[in-house]
Amino acid sequence: IMIEASFESGESFDTDGKGLEEYYLAMGRVLSDCASLVRTGRVEGSVSVCLPVVGLELLIGQFNTALEALDEKQQKEEAAERENEMVWEALVATTTERGLDAVRPRLQDEEPEEMLDPREMQRREKYSRLDPAKVKDFMKKYGDTVEEREAQQRSTEAVLLKHYTALRKIYKYYGTGEEGGGTLSTSEFNQLMKDCEVATAKFTSAQIDLIFARTNFELDSGDGKGEEDNPDGELTESEFVEALVRVADGKFTKFAALHSRVSALLSQDIIPKASKSDADRFKKEMSRREVTEIIKKWNDNLKKVFDFYAGSDVTDIEDTDTLNVKEFLLMLKDAKLQGHGVAAKAVYSIFGNIQDDDGPAEDDTEMDFVEFCQAVCAVTVYIIPDPFMPLDRKVDVFLSKMLFPVLSLKVKKLKK
Repeated sequence: IMIEASFESGESFDTDGKGLEEYYLAMGRVLSDCASLVRTGRVEGSVSVCLPVVGLELLIGQFNTALEALDEKQQKEEAAERENEMVWEALVATTTERGLDAVRPRLQDEEPEEMLDPREMQRREKYSRLDPAKVKDFMKKYGDTVEEREAQQRSTEAVLLKHYTALRKIYKYYGTGEEGGGTLSTSEFNQLMKDCEVATAKFTSAQIDLIFARTNFELDSGDGKGEEDNPDGELTESEFVEALVRVADGKFTKFAALHSRVSALLSQDIIPKASKSDADRFKKEMSRREVTEIIKKWNDNLKKVFDFYAGSDVTDIEDTDTLNVKEFLLMLKDAKLQGHGVAAKAVYSIFGNIQDDDGPAEDDTEMDFVEFCQAVCAVTVYIIPDPFMPLDRKVDVFLSKMLFPVLSLKVKKLKK
């Protein structure tokens, strides 16, 4: 029957070069013809009928089921392939557009857009975001509607963001005075205002003091507790920029828009006249391979010194995994270095500038082992100020000839 049906339908069982699906299709057509021939009695020749019609129809059904399963599988694969192609095309389009956005300003002689990681974005927000609840007392004058005031605030925040790098360096410099802590005290803020000659006959120092007090005011969170990373009497990064906005609001009254007042304060008084920390450049210098090799060479000794003074009884803090400024000062005193080119004020400045400003202000009172190594390198520059000696050579000489030989009397098992 199969052979007769094959002749009748013109189908061939030669599957060379055919896929499984095509084979099933051919077999299905042949089997259909087989069933038709048996029903009509059109079986010719010497071929004997060895399958009943019911058996053939069952076999046809099995082939059709298999064919439907293949069709469904193929449809799913094609749908998945189309979806993958759509995702890929969207990814390519987004990446291409993002790349063009970054390159386009260079072609147009403009400053290219920066691609920031989440940590950097959070850091920038500290220096460019104003808390609407805290500034609403003076924002009322900058618009009759909420929308107008919000637009004024957004424009002002854009000005702050534009000067982010300078503001951060200024804050780091003035926030690392003798009082330490990495935040801005009243005296440190007043020093900034004095250096920048902000006070005038019409805008007095008394008004600046009131601005500091008003800015340092903490909103009640409802639980009766203040912010843990916002110490009383100190300005955090966000409070620092709020204070500058308040100063601009009070001094540059000739401008109607708040963002114009802030821009005038920053461009005329603060940025040209304020001192700035350049800690980032120094950290980049310390990351050079030659310097890291010296740190690696003396790593065991540095860790022993760090562990010894981190576990000292200078303060009531029981944290032995970090070193506070008093313990660092004790180390310098034991090494007979304090007062020899490294005054206490310089130590507070080193301590504050080494700190990573990603965490809360309270973390600025302690430094970990990596920051300790950086602080030791910074001390080296004070002890060996020779501008013609590379930093890696200075650090090697300082550790091997000055620090470890003296501290070996207190810290046991230091290698020579």
